[in-house]
Amino acid sequence: MDNLQKRQAGHEVRLPGGFAFSLREEDACRAVTPSVLEGLLGRFLTDARRSGTVYTPGFLVRWMAREAVSSWLESRLPSPRSGDEEAGLLGSIRVLDLSVGAGAFTMGMLRELVARRKLLEPDCPEPDLIRAVLEENIYGVDVCAEALEVARFRFRCAWLAAGGKGDLRDRLLCGDSLDMSASGVWRQGLSTVMEEGGFDLVIGNPPFVGEKGNKELFDRLKCSSLASYCSSRMDYWYVFACVGLDALKRGGVMHLVVPNKWMSNAGAASLRRKLLEDCGLLRLSDFGACRVFESARVHTMTVLAEKKGEGGGRLVPEYRRFGGSLNDVESFLEHEPYRRFPLPEDAGACVREGLSFCSAAERHLLEKMDACRNFRLDAAKEMTQGIVPNPDVVSSRALENLAPETVRRYGIRRGDGVFVLPQGYFGLLPERERRFLKPLYEPVQAGRHALKAPEKVLLYLTPSNGAEQAVTLLRHLEKFRPLMEARRETRMGRMKYYHVHWPRQERFFRPGPKILAVRKCARPTFSYTEKEAYVMMAFNVIRSERVSMKYLAALFNSRLMQFWFLRRGKMQGDFFQMDTAPVLRAPIRVPGLSLLREVEGLADALAARYCPEGDERMNGLMEDIYGLSPQEREIIIQACSPMRAGRESLPE
Repeated sequence: MDNLQKRQAGHEVRLPGGFAFSLREEDACRAVTPSVLEGLLGRFLTDARRSGTVYTPGFLVRWMAREAVSSWLESRLPSPRSGDEEAGLLGSIRVLDLSVGAGAFTMGMLRELVARRKLLEPDCPEPDLIRAVLEENIYGVDVCAEALEVARFRFRCAWLAAGGKGDLRDRLLCGDSLDMSASGVWRQGLSTVMEEGGFDLVIGNPPFVGEKGNKELFDRLKCSSLASYCSSRMDYWYVFACVGLDALKRGGVMHLVVPNKWMSNAGAASLRRKLLEDCGLLRLSDFGACRVFESARVHTMTVLAEKKGEGGGRLVPEYRRFGGSLNDVESFLEHEPYRRFPLPEDAGACVREGLSFCSAAERHLLEKMDACRNFRLDAAKEMTQGIVPNPDVVSSRALENLAPETVRRYGIRRGDGVFVLPQGYFGLLPERERRFLKPLYEPVQAGRHALKAPEKVLLYLTPSNGAEQAVTLLRHLEKFRPLMEARRETRMGRMKYYHVHWPRQERFFRPGPKILAVRKCARPTFSYTEKEAYVMMAFNVIRSERVSMKYLAALFNSRLMQFWFLRRGKMQGDFFQMDTAPVLRAPIRVPGLSLLREVEGLADALAARYCPEGDERMNGLMEDIYGLSPQEREIIIQACSPMRAGRESLPE
């Protein structure tokens, strides 16, 4: 296509020459289209990953736009409804995307609204419909000016493709959606809509940004007027969702695609409270272990929330979970029914502990297990996180931060050990220094009934263990010194460069009964050991003298607790996320001495020689301790069946 240049409303649009280019998205198979620009933006905006920008697949955009509009129309008009009534509503709808990016959702809404209005208003020329929708119906905000220009360009391409001429005015604003100050977008470009009651639809893909590495961003947010929506261990998008709900009129609809961890994450309590209090409808489509985004290693879901109207009834969330391959996602979205899950009487538990979707029979069983509890672990004294060496090995980023001369002199490569090294790396080390080499266990060595020998050692050098005496080890660490001196604690003078960053309390790792709890696992894995055992953040460590560690490991590894963690714990796709909170909430029941000794004996036998019959006998013992009936055992067996692993795991 020849070079083409048009000026519209002060914006210059350049269409590249030298290859086929089409303004129509349906020509994607044979030409470059405007949507290609969205993908290119993701590759060339260097800050995309840090800013949490993830570009949304087209099929998901189309479905979300259609569902949002349909849900809003259903809430506003009785069925059957006349075409004139629907056309009138669509003509006045106000849609907002709080994180426009390259315009995936604004374009999706443009196509959806124009398609509906073409059916209802066949005599209206398409360019006029596009102009009306762009100038009156769709609003968007993004902090990235480059991304916004691509969104604007796509709008103009759609208009040109339909034969539009002349100037075109859009309502895309460059600014921070979370800036509530007088100079922010809410007091400027969006103020008129808010004064008229708010938006009818909020749609989009808010930025996925965690607190790690973004302290200044979150500190600024926690000091703003949005502080009530913030907490520790939160994600940036939680506040976007709360602001989106606030921007809606009563009866308005919000449809977002977001990570699915918010349902159980302790840091999302404020978001859960907001959704449960403000919404009259909550529809959740969980993609489970399927990753629908190419560029993000994150498990996602869609959240469709309708803001409660006057006199709204009690919220009954609707939920469905996908368990297939990426090829089947569209079919799931179109055809899989939702299931309704009434909230418990104490809805506050859903805020504090997370949303759990289970049948009435499963809920009764979970409540029975909770009632059986007679022991609680002490979070401060009996459980700790793993050690953070910082760094354990040389990462790609760390390699970039070392001087090229240092890298060449020592032959440093990505993956080289810093505080974590293979066993035998130091050869004939003086005995006075060997005490600083600690056996380091990793998840690959952890089993439910036994613990394999470690293959690596940790240089456990701390401010309190005489680390300055480890001359040979310090010589090894010296070449990586710039990496450790960049750490906050080192910069503030709280530790030397050769100290591990977060050493934890060493008593948890010394010889004696303890449990190494794998934090991310296909099945709950709690390894009992009496050996000296040091671990990093892939584990939590449990150590108590008030209860048998051998019994507790057997309980946590049982099918009974697998069921509890599946329904009340934290999942990441098909994996259990065994963080501190769900483990501390688990309903521990300690039996009498006779039963406890029987469990310990069986645990010893399984550690010496595993057999499925012994494992099943252990499951039966644990279910007896909690007084389960045959029917209740069957509920657990069905929920934890290997046949359901990796598949849709909702109760019938």
